Parts: sequence; structure tokens; C-alpha cells
Amino acid sequence: MTEEKQKQEKQVKEVKEYYSSLATEIEKPNEEKRKEIAKHFYGEKDSELLEEESNLCVSCGNPTADIYWREGITILDLGCGSGIDLFLSAKKIGKTGTVIGLDMSEEMLNRTRKIMEKKGITNIKLLHGRIEKIPLEDNVCDYVTSNCVLNLVPDKAQAFSEIFRVLKPGGILTASDIVLKKTLPQEIKEDSIKYVGCIGGAIMPEQYQENLENAGFTSIVIEDMKKDLNMHKWVMNSSCCGKKKETEKSCCSKQEVTETKKSCCSNEQETVKSCCSNKKVIETKCCSNENQELTQEETEKRKKLLEYDLNDYAGSSKILAKKPRK
Repeated sequence: MTEEKQKQEKQVKEVKEYYSSLATEIEKPNEEKRKEIAKHFYGEKDSELLEEESNLCVSCGNPTADIYWREGITILDLGCGSGIDLFLSAKKIGKTGTVIGLDMSEEMLNRTRKIMEKKGITNIKLLHGRIEKIPLEDNVCDYVTSNCVLNLVPDKAQAFSEIFRVLKPGGILTASDIVLKKTLPQEIKEDSIKYVGCIGGAIMPEQYQENLENAGFTSIVIEDMKKDLNMHKWVMNSSCCGKKKETEKSCCSKQEVTETKKSCCSNEQETVKSCCSNKKVIETKCCSNENQELTQEETEKRKKLLEYDLNDYAGSSKILAKKPRK
């Protein structure tokens, strides 16, 4: 395996671990903030149609907005996650249509299955796999959608080639994605998964256009929808999904203090003692299976990253591309 391939596989592993952790969170996102982010990216009408439990506040647009809804069509959603766009599509597609969701995280697919069972939704099919190797035959989809996922795929040329393959002649890719406006600072690139979500894997519009054209697409549209990407900082820097209970007294006290924290993404708990007291802490780790603490240097680095205005470097863009008819 080449050095570049090893780097790509490491990125894929980090993405999978991050989103799998999000999927295993039991508690719902903060209700008020969830609605605010949904309305911002989906618009007032479609945001009201979203399934609450599927909205993990990680969308960057509404990829279903440009679909011509009609009976019998087949839609494939790449990186479907907990099903936010699957359920939206299922409500619009009609009884004879089919919605297919593909994700590499079994945890995300399991979360979607539970919502399907709870709501009695039957016109959604789930597939486990990667975008670079879609487990479908050629020429089967009328639309392929994706929401803030394609930028996370290291081998974008292969991803676009696969999308082109599974689309029917005349089929359309309609995606919401992060597209760069200018070169990213190195620290954003290096810490994109943990701290800045999907920004680090994004490419310039010229590169995006070239990749789509090389795959065979025509009628390409890459349009900045002027959505505020800084809204995602709230998710990155808060206990977004859970209830946080905390009782804390100063260090070096003779009193025993018990502190319980429940963060956004995991049921993993940790009990530690501070350096100079009987303080006991039970903490639920956020978005990681690793037992690790941030050093002072890492804490300062995180603060610095969150000071960036993400809109200066990237935009939430609408992507449209057509597979020509033969």
C-alpha cells in the first residue's frame, strides 16, 4: 500500500469512528438549537418534515431541494447517516418510489433502522458500504444525493466515477457539500475531523468541476448557497446532544465532590480522581472511544481553531451534475 493510500485509509477510519460515535448517542440534540440549524439549512417548509431523532445537526444544506418528485423513481443517498434525508425523501417520493441509503457505519444504519421500525416506514432500503465502491448494479438510480459527505471522501475521483456508474442515463447527482474559497490554514487541515467537521476534506470549485467532468458528468452547477457554516461550531464546542449535570468545588478541598458529565455522543464512562483531593469524576466521553485527556496545548489549539470564521475559507454549496443520455 502506498503512503498516499495509507493516509487516505487513516482519514476514512477517523471519519467512521467519529460518526459512529455520534450514532450511539441516546439522548436527543438540544431541541431549540436543532430546530434552528434545521431551518437554516433546509428552509422552513422542509425542516418541519424532518424526523427529530435523525437530525444530528451535521447537515450543510438540503440536497433534496432540486429533485423532481414523481412516482416510481429511485434515489440513492450517500453517507446517509441517521437518515435525515432518507426520511425526508420517503415522505415525498410516493408509494412506488424507492429510497436507498448507503453508509459505512453500522452504528448509523442501526439508528436509522430503529427510527424506521418506530415510524413504520417501509420504502427505504439500507446498504452497508463505502462510496468508492457502491454495492449496486450499473444504471439503477434516477438521483444520487449526499449531504456534507463527499468532502470527507479522500479519493474523490473514484467516488464520482462510482456515482456516475450507478446513475441511469439522464440521472442527476444533487448534493450539498462544502467547497473551498481559498487555501486552508494547516491547523484546520490537520484537525478537521475532531474540531472543524467537514472543512478539512473540501476542495476548490475548479477541482470539483474537473473531477465531475473526468467522471463523465455534464450540466455541472457548483453554487455557494451562502449558508453560515459557523453554526456548526455550536455542535463542536458543546454538549450538543445530552443533558449535562455538574457539581464542582475547588480543588484541594477536604470535601469529597462527585461530578457527573454526560456529553453528546457516547455511553462510555470514566471515573478519575483529581490530583489533590478526593474529587471523583464520572465522565461520558464525547465522540471517541479513546481514553484520553486534552493537554493544555491541545486545549489552546482547539480554542484557536474555533476562532476562525469558517465562511472565510469555505461555502456550503449546491452541486448538480447530469449523466448524459446515450
